[in-house]
Amino acid sequence: MSPPLNPRNAAAAVAFAALAGCSSSPIRDRAAVERPPVLLSAGVLELPADCAAAPGTVYRTEYVVGEGGEVRRVTSAEGPPCVQSALASWVSTFRYAPGSAPASSTVDWMVTVAQK
Repeated sequence: MSPPLNPRNAAAAVAFAALAGCSSSPIRDRAAVERPPVLLSAGVLELPADCAAAPGTVYRTEYVVGEGGEVRRVTSAEGPPCVQSALASWVSTFRYAPGSAPASSTVDWMVTVAQK
């Protein structure tokens, strides 16, 4: 049988037990943290005159930014074909700063109408 704890030892045991449950989170390698691609340039979005995009509708285009900053695998699956084609052509003009790995990205585009 073990001897009873005196108040000083009991306080130390409680403090030790409390501290044993605390641990710091592991330090993350800053280089391993993904950073979003940095857009350097983009062309002008041009819709054909006979192409109608519905005001207030969000048209999504997804793509991959390659390690060299080029845009690949552009897909625009929403809206009329003329809107899809215009958005895909526009997104293909994007140029990004080189990165450490390919990065998936998305652009959402919406027509807004303002009264003059």
